[in-house]
Amino acid sequence: MRIIPKNPDDTVNIPKHHPLLEFLKVFLGFTIFLVIAYFVLGFVVNFVTPHISHDTEQKIAKTIYRTHKYECPNVYPEQQQWLQEQLNKLVSFWSDAPSFPLTVCIRKMSTRNAFAGPGGFITFSSEFFKPGASENEIIMVLSHEMGHYAHRHHLKSLGHTLGFLLLSVTLFDMDSEVTQLVSKFTHVGSRQYSQAEEKEADLFGLNLFVQYFGHAGGATDFFLQEQKLKEKENRNPSLIHQFTSTHPTYKKRVQAMDHWIHKHGYEKKRITYLPENLFID
Repeated sequence: MRIIPKNPDDTVNIPKHHPLLEFLKVFLGFTIFLVIAYFVLGFVVNFVTPHISHDTEQKIAKTIYRTHKYECPNVYPEQQQWLQEQLNKLVSFWSDAPSFPLTVCIRKMSTRNAFAGPGGFITFSSEFFKPGASENEIIMVLSHEMGHYAHRHHLKSLGHTLGFLLLSVTLFDMDSEVTQLVSKFTHVGSRQYSQAEEKEADLFGLNLFVQYFGHAGGATDFFLQEQKLKEKENRNPSLIHQFTSTHPTYKKRVQAMDHWIHKHGYEKKRITYLPENLFID
């Protein structure tokens, strides 16, 4: 038998498709996996969270404050006492308020801001107590922060963060580039989720506001003033900033609240100005 030598097939180890196409397939598949995992995890967290007791929520908060202790300087005792009284009054209108107490602390800040921390601790800016301020603005912001507790936003945020961290560490190494990519993806996703939470807190706060005053007059004043301030300083956010921000734009928030007010037929009456004895220089 005669052996006829043949040249080796040089195409055996050459992929049939362009490497870029293979990369796009892998990238697209991984992106779809992340999106599906994000929504599934969100569904699970949103389903489980309402069933977590307030006692358990308080225990989680205490665990957090072991490393980040919450302390209130009590620099403005008169204003803080008044604000705590208003908070207690708002809680009386809230039929399913949490079993743990809600407390408020006024801190010196350069801007008007407020935030609700885990465990019922609300921080308020001293800038809300300036001449010309109204009780309506303060009560609306305070009611908004209470909305975060009503919708269990702290637990949901913690659940999303821990869930995705556990998923990425299980599938990949903690310091891998894939884990960092997942972290960036969830960071952007959490910003959009935070915007939805802010809208929920706005509407909860608006309903509580109406129960407090008996009307909706002045409910959007704070947001309108902040929007005008941004326009005056030419700080209107770009589309990219709007997408990646944790809060919706003030314009969108006012539109949503105005729509809610019109839908429920809430009246708008005169606002109540803050007494001079509560002004902070």
